[in-house]
Amino acid sequence: MKTTRILSLAALALMMAACSNDNELVPQQPEKSEGIPFTATISGESITRALNEVSGSLQGTWEVGEKVALCYTVGSDKYCDKAEVKSVDGSGTATIDATLEKTPSDGDPVTIIYPYTAAVKETADVKNFGNENQDGTLAYISTNCDVRKGTGTFSVSGGKATLKSDVTLENQFCIFKMTLKDIDGTNDLSVNIFEVYDEENNRIGLVFNSSTYSTCYIALPTTSSTLKFRAINQTTDKQWCNKKSGLTLGKNYYQSTLKLAAVGDVILTDGSFAKAGTSGAAAMIFFIEPGFKAMSIPNADTSGNWFGLAIALEDVTGGPYMWSNVNETVSGVSTSTVIGEQFGFMTGIANTAALLDPMIDPSTDHAAAKAVEGYSVYGFNPTTCGFSNWFLPSTMQLVYCITVSSSTKMPDTWNTYPTGGGADVTELNAMLNAAGGAKAEFEAVDYWTSCQYDEDEAVSVAFSPSEGAMVSHTLKAGTANVRPFIAF
Repeated sequence: MKTTRILSLAALALMMAACSNDNELVPQQPEKSEGIPFTATISGESITRALNEVSGSLQGTWEVGEKVALCYTVGSDKYCDKAEVKSVDGSGTATIDATLEKTPSDGDPVTIIYPYTAAVKETADVKNFGNENQDGTLAYISTNCDVRKGTGTFSVSGGKATLKSDVTLENQFCIFKMTLKDIDGTNDLSVNIFEVYDEENNRIGLVFNSSTYSTCYIALPTTSSTLKFRAINQTTDKQWCNKKSGLTLGKNYYQSTLKLAAVGDVILTDGSFAKAGTSGAAAMIFFIEPGFKAMSIPNADTSGNWFGLAIALEDVTGGPYMWSNVNETVSGVSTSTVIGEQFGFMTGIANTAALLDPMIDPSTDHAAAKAVEGYSVYGFNPTTCGFSNWFLPSTMQLVYCITVSSSTKMPDTWNTYPTGGGADVTELNAMLNAAGGAKAEFEAVDYWTSCQYDEDEAVSVAFSPSEGAMVSHTLKAGTANVRPFIAF
């Protein structure tokens, strides 16, 4: 653990990982000052503005002129005084001194913060750095993320001040050295954006660099959470992702090889990601939300705690199914009348939930939605793995899965294939076949979406082996195949 120890009339020892050094303490009187003097010595290795990685740890030495903040309160007034490293001997022992602006009482609390520039006088705490816009280098970490804090009590006597007992300063961040690889660990990735999100999809760390990298340093807040990771290459427009559950990140230095999944990789029944063809696969990833990059999907709505979509590796058996046995506009179900609407992660989820509303007249049979609700593969329960439930996709969610082909063009009108040609289902079916065998491929038939066109018709999509996706509005009492989706 990275710590800094301030001892009474003694030491501030900073350690990174397993590195420490206990040296003799050399008290020194402060230079002449107008207020009450504070004196201590600092020994051992410290994290400074120049970090070096040595045998799996981060190491540095004190430098003359480095500053430490002493934050305290006298009466109702708050103070943040600057202690400065005045000298460093050959053993790494440094001498600091400071002039306290006001005289605290013996036993008053004091917060010690390194470096001085990280301290906020009003709160006696460190600044909120946000962990955004890091560049991935160790130099950035040492300049911006070497921040630590501890609390102690003053010992005041004879016009001088020190500390009553040992104080430990802990780093306010955990620091990772991340090596980014593909999902089976075979190849290094080449990315220029790396993001870390917490369980609620709040971004807690971002590395952005105009140059691509496969290894980066990133500072993150300490947390115990499921973390989600996403990497992006803006030049090739490729994304990778993964999630790790039950992580406890302390105030330490970590080195990790992070394996990330891409479009075409699969989700296993235990909720982990794997290479296509791995046994026990339940779904194939076909979309990873670009995140940092502006989305290129028209009218996209990415609300909800998801940033990827995956498709089941088979149609629901027992079909084809009716969309509904009743001609009526279903409350809560989106209506697609324009191509390009209804992509958002929550659209298919919300539509499916509305179709399965238990308050609906029991004589109404929303058969396609019920088929998805009853879908099961290898006993996989997506929600226990942190995913959404299986759902009937919205129009754009179903159409968009064909865009795994770089040449695909989206349909622009009803009952037409994409203008300009070049789009077909061949590449998508090849990826599905690699992920789950021949049964995973789309047939050349209609598939239901969860969107309705009006009270009489719902929206279906047909995939052509030679041309692409054709969007139609079909009688709700008609039949079509059903392919479940999940969001992650």
